[in-house]
Amino acid sequence: MMFSGGIYLASDLGPDAILLCWESPGEDCHRRLIAAWLESHLKIKVPEL
Repeated sequence: MMFSGGIYLASDLGPDAILLCWESPGEDCHRRLIAAWLESHLKIKVPEL
């Protein structure tokens, strides 16, 4: 999947942005899909909190 505005989105959100999800850690969720895309395409590390 390629999102052409990804770089703009990441810079607009800033370094303190947080992705939230109600699923338990390790379960499939939309947050994890977005985090994986950010990590693979933009090299932005998205840690589990």
